Formats: sequence, structure tokens, C-alpha cells
Amino acid sequence: MGKMNTNKMMIKKLVIKLFKLNDLSDILFKAKQQQKTLDEKYWKEKMSDREEHLNRERELELQELYAQISMLEDKLKVYKAREKELDSKEYMIKREAKEQAFMATKIALKVDDFGLKILGIVGEMKGIKDDAELNRKRVEQK
Repeated sequence: MGKMNTNKMMIKKLVIKLFKLNDLSDILFKAKQQQKTLDEKYWKEKMSDREEHLNRERELELQELYAQISMLEDKLKVYKAREKELDSKEYMIKREAKEQAFMATKIALKVDDFGLKILGIVGEMKGIKDDAELNRKRVEQK
């Protein structure tokens, strides 16, 4: 049995030498290493390209957002200017309304005074009319 193992070993060594399997094993190992290096390089480039693409996309989105912010700031400036203008107009309208209310109150007081004077005159006229009516009845009765 010992000879059989030795024969197997010799046959194995002979087959390895004949077919240069040791060299093939080294070649396969080197090929795997090269493929691994190529794969790593490919994926690094692929990831780098993807990262660059995402960075460009993000930069464009940021530019768009900055443009929108700028437009909104411009609109805000316009609205603030309009607000100041409206505040000024509102103040002028309120001031004018106060002046008109004062004038209306003044006119109402004058109308009240005039009305009181008219009432006095109307009352006096009615008194004169009543006196004239009484006088006419006395004259007719005589």
C-alpha cells in the first residue's frame, strides 16, 4: 500500500509536470488578480462618473433654486414698495376723511342752528297766523 501511495504521488507529479499545471495555477491566479484590478478600476470609474453626474445635477438644481430665490426677493422688494405707497395713500385718505368728518360736523351744527332759528321763525309765524285767524273770527262775528 505504501508503494501505491508513492506511485500515485509520482503519477500526480508527472501529470502536473506534463501539463504544466503549476504554471497554469500561477497564470490563473495572476489572471484573477488582473481581473480583480480591472473590476476595481471599472467600478471606481463608474462611481466617479455617477458622482460627477449627480454633482452636475445638484449644481443645476441649486442654480435654479438660487434663481427662484432671487425672483422672490425681487417680488418682495416690489411688494414692499407697494406697501409703502399704500400706507401713504391710506394715511392721506384717513386724513382727508377726518377733515371731511370735521367739515360735515361743522355743517351739521350750522344746519341744527339754522333749524332752531327756523323753528323760532315758524313758531312766530304760526303765532301771527293764529292771531290773524282769531282777529278775522272776531271781525266776522261783529
